[in-house]
Amino acid sequence: MDLEVASGDPGDLSALYVWLARDPDVRRHARIRRQETQPQPSEMGSTLELINVALSNAVGILGLVTSVAAFWRSRTNTGQPALLVTITNGDMAVTVDTDAPEAIRAVVEALSSAPVPTGVDGDTRGR
Repeated sequence: MDLEVASGDPGDLSALYVWLARDPDVRRHARIRRQETQPQPSEMGSTLELINVALSNAVGILGLVTSVAAFWRSRTNTGQPALLVTITNGDMAVTVDTDAPEAIRAVVEALSSAPVPTGVDGDTRGR
């Protein structure tokens, strides 16, 4: 399953990429890659446009969304501006802008088009 993760600010997206790359739950079920824009002749380098995520199975969606929500919480807890992260699966696009368990469950269900298994509460486990 291939997903795309985007944010309006390339700096925020770079920080999210590093966060996801370091998350063992994400690494266990996904391969993440940076998709960058080609630099213009007057620019010194490329800009991160989005993060491509290839999941080995649908279980990885929960780990990805939970990690994105934990990243969101870490930023808001340190006084940084709120961040909107959009995750796209084909024609389905959902925004992660909270770490509330019920919102995480709704995002996972929307992305996977299947109910979240019983007992999954979207706990971000303090990450």
